[in-house]
Amino acid sequence: MTDQSPFLRPNEVEKISLLSDVTRWRHEKTGNFPRRIKITDRKIVYRKSDIENWARDPEGWRAR
Repeated sequence: MTDQSPFLRPNEVEKISLLSDVTRWRHEKTGNFPRRIKITDRKIVYRKSDIENWARDPEGWRAR
């Protein structure tokens, strides 16, 4: 994705969060990490704004 894109790919999110895909998935299920968005059968993304908000306060972030 470009810098202008409102979305981040999983590999970009992994660099920011330092969490593996499986760990992010577990945290998504409990509401402690932003949910992924399925664009096609083989492509997922995350909202950039959600990841930025999570990165500011990972322990205090809860899904709304």
